[in-house]
Amino acid sequence: MGKIAASAPYVGSAATVVAGLTLSEWGMIFGIVLTFATFVINWIYKHRKDRRETKILEHTLTCDQCRSNSDKGV
Repeated sequence: MGKIAASAPYVGSAATVVAGLTLSEWGMIFGIVLTFATFVINWIYKHRKDRRETKILEHTLTCDQCRSNSDKGV
């Protein structure tokens, strides 16, 4: 019973805040959250793309060195 009595004020406060927000305020909150999520997702995909392109470049340079060495007879 003690845990319920201790958490009741927090639940009541959260319910008061949620009930007190207007539709415009909710829209602003969702807009901020979605903007941040878009930023994070774009950063992740750009980072992955950069890693892929780096590996491709390293592979291309290695293959070019192998070809030039075989052309020289080494």
